[in-house]
Order: sequence, then structure tokens, then C-alpha cells
Amino acid sequence: MKQIKLTTAALLCGIFVFTSCDKHNNGNNIDNAVYAAFEREFPGATDVSWSTNGNYAVVSFDWNGSRSGNYTDYTAWFEKNTAKFMMHEHDMSFSSIPQTVKTAFEESSYSKSPWMHEGEVDVIVKNDEGLTLYVIEVEKEENGTETEADLYYSEDGVLVKEVIDADKNQDFTQLLPTQPANDVYSWVESKYPGAVIVDIDHEDECIEVEFILENIKHDALLTSANKWIYTKKDYNRNSSKLPAEALNFIQTNYPNYGIEDIEYYETASKGNFYSVEIEGSHDNDIELYFDTKGNKMESKPDFSDETGGGISTDSSIQNLIDERYPGAIITDKDYDDGLTEIEIRHDGREKDVYFNGKNEWVRTEYEIKYNSLPEVVKSYISSNYRDYDDDAKVVETTAETWYEIEAEKNGSEYNVLITKEGQLKAEYKD
Repeated sequence: MKQIKLTTAALLCGIFVFTSCDKHNNGNNIDNAVYAAFEREFPGATDVSWSTNGNYAVVSFDWNGSRSGNYTDYTAWFEKNTAKFMMHEHDMSFSSIPQTVKTAFEESSYSKSPWMHEGEVDVIVKNDEGLTLYVIEVEKEENGTETEADLYYSEDGVLVKEVIDADKNQDFTQLLPTQPANDVYSWVESKYPGAVIVDIDHEDECIEVEFILENIKHDALLTSANKWIYTKKDYNRNSSKLPAEALNFIQTNYPNYGIEDIEYYETASKGNFYSVEIEGSHDNDIELYFDTKGNKMESKPDFSDETGGGISTDSSIQNLIDERYPGAIITDKDYDDGLTEIEIRHDGREKDVYFNGKNEWVRTEYEIKYNSLPEVVKSYISSNYRDYDDDAKVVETTAETWYEIEAEKNGSEYNVLITKEGQLKAEYKD
């Protein structure tokens, strides 16, 4: 009888050891303190799988900690060096998200056809910041092309991030600092008390901090030594934030355009100003800049002298820019309709280069003078239109390159798109 008991005990110990090894895969070089922290936070978790990503130990598992008591897929992030519990993510049905988030989504263009949302929403909880984000996935199909977008909302319904065609297997680690960020947290708390940090991105020359304050999304840019360069507030389409003179200028000079986005820049040394994106009925957009009194500015201030000669970005984006635009200097990074917008100076011109959520190049846009257009393009314009603007736009895409020119005929103004071969691509009446 004793022998049977000993054998049974040995088998039970074996089961425990194999289970423990399954939970704690030491092949990832994760400290035991991280495993202990995980078991304190999520007791009884099953189907546990560990991996590492930069400074973080990442664990995927099933857990029944939800109010319903049902097991749900979770992912959690712990700092490898400190075992600090940083963030976790799980799924929630769209019908269960807060009404503030649902209302904000329903008021957006993404809630309307042809966009459709998924039934499940990713819920991300950042513990240090006391921040919960709801990621709504939407998709649409137009002209045989499928487009997907991930929309990140705070609990108060602030849209803090849009990502077009994101990587299907993303693990959200990009929402965590790429290195210790205690000084950045202190800087934000000192300059913007009560702000809730969404994201901190350390690059070679600069630090980008995204935060929410008074239900408005802010983006701050610092040097690597925590010297402040600027902060921009995203007012979306709220035209009441613009000076009356700026609004009058837009309505007078661009009567058929709508305001797509307004950003207000507060800077350390370049003065404060507004950046306004306006868009026509055929998705032709224009960027305008105004000072605090509403006077139109010729161009956006150049911050490259404060950023060590240029702003760094993701290595895959940087490599593509280096290859496609040798010698280019990155002067700014922004987000436009879910795309990452990289502003560069190349061959004496300011260019806007756009990338999707997989860091794949989508298009490049820049202004040129009419006289710099290819002869076949100028020939088409002079043969078919009575007058034209001195400025034109070049649009480079993965499929083709074309030119946009505003021209006049029969007393009407048109936005004309012509391929580099001199063929009419489209003509839109303004």
C-alpha cells in the first residue's frame, strides 16, 4: 500500500513539473520574478504561452477573471528587468463597450457604409497610466480593393489613433515605452498635470509622447535629452477653434472644400500656429498654415535644427526613405486618415510620404511649379484649358504617377489629373 501511495505521489509531482515547465518556458530567459508576478495577477490562468519583445515579457493565456466568469483570451506584458505588470489585453463584444465609445464611433465616418465593424473589440488596459483603450476594427471594399482600419478610443470616446491596414498579428507592444521612461512621465506631469499618457516612442534623436488632456489628444516632441520642441493639439474638424480670419480665408478661397483636420502647435522657439487640412469633394486635399491671429503662413516652420538634423522613425520606414529618396531629411512625423505621414526635405523640396500600418509605402505627394511639369502634361493642359494655376502637385503611388493641376475652361474651374504620359486620368469640377 505504501508503494502505491509513493508511486501516485511521484506521478502527481511529475504532472506538476510538466505543467510548470509549460507555463514557465525558461528558453525565453525570463526571470522567475516575472512568472510570480503573472501568477499573482492572473491566478488559475490556463493555456499559458510566453515570448519576449524588446524590454517586455509577453504572455498569452486563457482566464476567467471577467464578470461573466467565462474563460477569455488574454495577453499581458511585464517588464523583464523589474517584473512590473505594464499592460493587458482581451476581447469584448461591440455591444458591451462603454456608451461614450459607441457614441463617438457612431458619429464618425467609419460607422457609415461602406465601412463595417467587427463584432469583437480589443480592450487594452495600461496599468501605470490608468488608461483603457478600445480598438474597433472596421473594413470596407470599394472597386475591388479591401481596406481595414483599427480605431483606438479612450473610455471618454477620444479617438487617439487610426491605423490603416495594420499587421494582423500585432501584439500591441508598440503602445509601451521602448526603454525606461521615468523622466518623460515626470516631464508630462510637470508641464501637463492630469494628462493621461497613451504612448511614448523613443527614437535615436527624439522622443514622441502621445497623451490625452481635457478630452483632447496631444502629441509632444522632445529631444533625447528631454528638451521640449513642440506640442500639438488635435481639434479634428472643430472649426470653432480657428481664428475668425483663418476661417474666413478658407471659406472665401476654397468654398468647395471642407475642413478635415485642425492641429494647434505650441512650440518652444518657432511661435504658435495652426495646421489645417482641407479636402475637396474628390479627396483632393490641401494643407494650410495660420498664425495665432489667423494670418496665412507661407509654410510650416522647420524644426530640423532642434531635432539634430532630422526626426528618426521606424527602421523599415527609414530604410525605404533612404532607398527611394537618398539624402532626404525627415522634418516631421504625423498621422493622416490612418496612415503614417512622414514629411521629408529631398532635392530642395518638401515631400509628404505615406505608409500604412504594416509600414508599407502607399504614396508620396509634393508641390512643383507648372513650368516644371513634363512637356506632354503642359501640352495637354494648354490644348484643353483656358487658364491654369502656377502650382501643381505630383502624386507617386505603387501603381502609377500623376499630376494634379487646377485649370479653367468654359468659365468653370477643374481639378485635372494627368498621367506622366500626358493622358487624362480624371477631371473634377470644383
